[in-house]
Amino acid sequence: MLSSDIRKGVPQATRSHQLAFLSCLALCIFLVNHAALKPSGEGGTLDSEDIGLVHEVLYSAENDTMSGPDLTKLNLTAATGSVERLYRSAKLQLLREENEWKNSLILPRSTRSLPSFVQSWLRNFVCAVALYLGLGTLWAYYIYVVFGAELFGSKKPGFWDMLEQIKVSMAALPLYSMLPALSEWMVEQGWTKAYPRLGEYGLTIYALQFIVYIAGVELGVYWMHRSLHYGPLYKHLHYIHHKYNKEHTLSPFAGLAFHPLDGILQATPYVVMLFVVPFHALTHELLLFATAVWTTNIHDCLHGRCEPIMGAGYHTIHHTSYKENYGHYFVYMDWLFNSLELPPVGPSPKEE
Repeated sequence: MLSSDIRKGVPQATRSHQLAFLSCLALCIFLVNHAALKPSGEGGTLDSEDIGLVHEVLYSAENDTMSGPDLTKLNLTAATGSVERLYRSAKLQLLREENEWKNSLILPRSTRSLPSFVQSWLRNFVCAVALYLGLGTLWAYYIYVVFGAELFGSKKPGFWDMLEQIKVSMAALPLYSMLPALSEWMVEQGWTKAYPRLGEYGLTIYALQFIVYIAGVELGVYWMHRSLHYGPLYKHLHYIHHKYNKEHTLSPFAGLAFHPLDGILQATPYVVMLFVVPFHALTHELLLFATAVWTTNIHDCLHGRCEPIMGAGYHTIHHTSYKENYGHYFVYMDWLFNSLELPPVGPSPKEE
């Protein structure tokens, strides 16, 4: 296993390893797409609630009393194509209603007249600000105030460093929030392979989709991040994040302190994979927000051995060396493409 190899010293991956991984990923993408052609098995059909929605949409379309999918344009016969179109229309309607429900949880009624894309952007912005400031403040309080003497001694980041990171992040968050809003809009248009209900394919197929989706995201984020370390992309975009290149300047607030375009580019693989494999729409959105939690974690400089997870020890090396540890959640991509460097074993930041 890779985790045991890491503790002994990392073996070099070969081109054969890389080709084997890419071939396996391509095969898995084909298989999960093939499994999605005809939903079956555990929960593999519309449940009674969803069937009721189809009937409601059909009835409303016939009476022209409801906005939504224009089913009157469909040739509703017993032909398979018509059934599939109806099924797809019902799924898109479920996705729209789910998004409206999410808006109602966060936004005031006064925003209901705004275009759906604007509502989505506002909702994501509010959630992003609350998550960034709330989680970052709580994280910083515990590691610097409650346990600071034990963990860092005098090597804690300064107040002005953290304030600078907050300013950069807050300036970027309005544009960051455009990506999930755009993703949601494309899902509503039916352009992606996203679907609204976990039961559509069953938990087994969902688990396989999740693994393939994350593998594709890991590959995409790795190469996007690595590309941002070269030429104009680094000079004009990624350098802003790498100003924080010493342990005593990194903090949980640095997790989102990027040029807006930089942050969007690194999150783009999450959206691209919706066009590649069928995936649960809400899980996709939650994973986008999970990256904010993850980046908070890996910028706190707390070294712990957690392979195959790429923890803060690995990412601290990335900020101080610039040429290693580009990965996202796991160390596998760095191992596969020979850019993995191990964090030192033993001393904490306080002891160094």
